[in-house]
Amino acid sequence: MEKQIQKWIEQMTLEEKCRLLTGNRALETAPNERLGIPHIEMSDGPHGIRRLIGHDKFPQECNISGGDTCFPTASAVASSWNREIAEKAGKHIAIDCHEEGIDLLLAPAINMKRTPLCGRNFEYFSEDPLLAGEMAASFINGVQNEGVGTSLKHFAANNQELNRGSISVEVDEQTLREYYLEAFRIAIEKGNPETVMCAYNKLGGIWCSENKWLLTELLKNEWKYDGLVMSDWWAVHDSAKAIAAGIELEMPCNEDIYSVVLDGIKKGIVSEKIINEHCSKVLSLIMHRISKRKQNVSYDRKEQHKATYEAACECITLLKNEKNVLPVNAEKQIGIAVFGSMAAEPVIMGGGSSCVTVEDIFVDKPIDFIKGYCDGKTKLYYEPLYTDGIGVYSKCERIKMLSEKADLAIVFAGSEMCHEIEGEDRKRITFPEMVNDLIDNICNEFKSVVVVMQTGCCTVGSDWINKADGIIQMWLCGEGGGKAIADILFGTVNPSGKLSETFIKKLPEHLQNISKDNSIRYSEGLNCGYRYYDKHPDEVWYPFGHGLSYTTFEYGNLNIEPQNSNDPDSIVNVSLTVKNTGKLFGKEVVQVYVGPQNSMTARPIKELCDFAKIELNPGESKTLKFKLSSRAFSYYNVYMHEWHVESGKYNIYIGTSSADIRLSGIYSVNYAKDYTVDLVNQAGIL
Repeated sequence: MEKQIQKWIEQMTLEEKCRLLTGNRALETAPNERLGIPHIEMSDGPHGIRRLIGHDKFPQECNISGGDTCFPTASAVASSWNREIAEKAGKHIAIDCHEEGIDLLLAPAINMKRTPLCGRNFEYFSEDPLLAGEMAASFINGVQNEGVGTSLKHFAANNQELNRGSISVEVDEQTLREYYLEAFRIAIEKGNPETVMCAYNKLGGIWCSENKWLLTELLKNEWKYDGLVMSDWWAVHDSAKAIAAGIELEMPCNEDIYSVVLDGIKKGIVSEKIINEHCSKVLSLIMHRISKRKQNVSYDRKEQHKATYEAACECITLLKNEKNVLPVNAEKQIGIAVFGSMAAEPVIMGGGSSCVTVEDIFVDKPIDFIKGYCDGKTKLYYEPLYTDGIGVYSKCERIKMLSEKADLAIVFAGSEMCHEIEGEDRKRITFPEMVNDLIDNICNEFKSVVVVMQTGCCTVGSDWINKADGIIQMWLCGEGGGKAIADILFGTVNPSGKLSETFIKKLPEHLQNISKDNSIRYSEGLNCGYRYYDKHPDEVWYPFGHGLSYTTFEYGNLNIEPQNSNDPDSIVNVSLTVKNTGKLFGKEVVQVYVGPQNSMTARPIKELCDFAKIELNPGESKTLKFKLSSRAFSYYNVYMHEWHVESGKYNIYIGTSSADIRLSGIYSVNYAKDYTVDLVNQAGIL
């Protein structure tokens, strides 16, 4: 294959080479009929493929072909805290790709959730870089092990949709390395995506598509990434500068690329040698993708659907369960009243380029499965209440009447697709006031109330949070979510999801004004997500990692070995036991955090450094073992441009959330002399 690629490059004119370095129509590479070079097909697809008809048009204007599988969005998948679930989702989406002739999936999206207002947060995994990186790597492995390529995006610091195509992100290097780049590094190291896609925004005043430090010095040289680097659609402003910076494939089709590159060669911006190298990368991608195509794929749509249900079961997160209102026992209820149009027409995904067209027969409706549980056992009443996506009317008399017939209300509330979408940021983190009033009214009338929230990210209410007996974060759980939520409500499935982001009460001051001009400074530094709320716990409804179960778990027997070390590169072995002390089978997510007791540099109180999800029968115990590398204890030293472990004591926390720590111990690093100061001396700072 290498010989053939070299032969093609030798036979190409400069114009043909330039044409190869940009797309053909909306979602494919450019073929070369003269030389017999084929093309490959691409598709959007963080939670299912977006197959389009009319490739020569702007993607959002294309007619969407029907019938593909919709999995839970990334924010939901991350809330499973289950690497296997992410990998299985990737595998099944890849099966859809083979069925539809897709060679390269434009996913996963992995940007950090700096603000809950970002309209695209449903597509992103987490506010924590380790959780995001690990889940993304698992998803990538699932897709690529099935023979389809992936594109890790959006590289880097694309953490808001407002003015994404013009804004410059200003962030200090330590924060950039430790927070905004770390998830990408993990995903690349453990998943090796076939392509990486650059972001629209500027980083430090330089377009990501033209940022040589980002695309070449860091990504290719430091991280040793050897895959292809491509642009987001229309993210390139100057083709010659982009090629020189490290963009090997500009998308979609740029008809002017030859003239721009020719001018760039004359000005010394780019050379034909670099163009040849980039052509080799594009041709390697094309040939590798074609070699992985599968003919006559065994495709079972029902099995695809079943996989979405299984994923949803692990994603759905129980936030509150006062008076053990859940699981529902239909035989003991006088009647059950279900409110909200989303019980019959669930919102299964966000909007924008990740939108999947699903045949209606494969979209599980919660109300249908709730009816099945109530049939012959209790009376079921259903009131949509919602008139459309914006207006809500509060049928007070209807609510009061149903409260006299039913003792339990289940309220479905959430975001319409138009409120969580690419290209726009949300206006609020709360439900609309009318929705909050509606839920509050129901809470005042009914003996017991359970609220099911269908949102893709942090969305909170008001007073009703304190009044409702049960609250479930359903997320945007894909086509199988309707059956999954019913099975969890009635106890056939024990919930095991944990929040992949903090559910806050209000926006902190530094996030209240998203920049509307051409730059934004991340003044909070490393204090993002739970790192900030560790210092401001009163501003949180539910902490990062929180999620309840219908059973209980006991933690014990923490062991840290070694407890002391003179070697900053030592592996620290952490073990503990977890016991199911309840009466039901359950799954528990064990979270390991590390935080320095004292530090010479700015560091969070604690950071997630590993996690595991385990299954336990009633009375069963399991021992878990974690191996913490030096990376768990290190910070990025901006003077030495390296990761370093300071001498001192480190707290190792074992928790069920960032706020619920069950076990803790201490690990000490002791150098013969102060390692950090010595490094600074070497750098000539002192």
